[in-house]
Amino acid sequence: MIKCVVWDLDNTLLAGVYLESAGQPPAADPVLAAVLAELAGRGILQAVASRNPPEACQHASKVTGHAFAAVRCGWDAKSAAIAAIMTELDLAADEVAFVDDDALERAEVSFAQPHVLVLSPQDMAASASWPQFSPPVVTDEARRRGELYVQRQARQEEARAFGGSIALRAGAVTAG
Repeated sequence: MIKCVVWDLDNTLLAGVYLESAGQPPAADPVLAAVLAELAGRGILQAVASRNPPEACQHASKVTGHAFAAVRCGWDAKSAAIAAIMTELDLAADEVAFVDDDALERAEVSFAQPHVLVLSPQDMAASASWPQFSPPVVTDEARRRGELYVQRQARQEEARAFGGSIALRAGAVTAG
């Protein structure tokens, strides 16, 4: 069962290349944005691994209407980004799918992460009916899973920014 889909952005989740769209970033690919929404509604987490600045992911979040549970933007290998996402979300490789339009990126991930399900955008467009993406039961909590991970991520970022001890934070909460 797939628990997380990791999306590339350029020519995959976005209908164009973010850095080449001066002034007008590309819209979401309507077919893939619909797949993303459907799978998120089933409790499947959504993440991004992209060779773009973080602003591209913020744009993708805005145009899809979806906050991503994990994001890795940068120039490292996509397989390394996926490994970091799996660690962050505590997932095994066989619980992750990766979608990218670039055949070389897909090959690199397939080689480095052989248990990750690697798909082209065309494959992903047809995947919603596949058994790997169809949990037998979808609870209300499962539907909110992505939102819960985003909230957890915000709490962790806040804790890192605070920099004090846990005891100090607890005292600040009870004193306030």
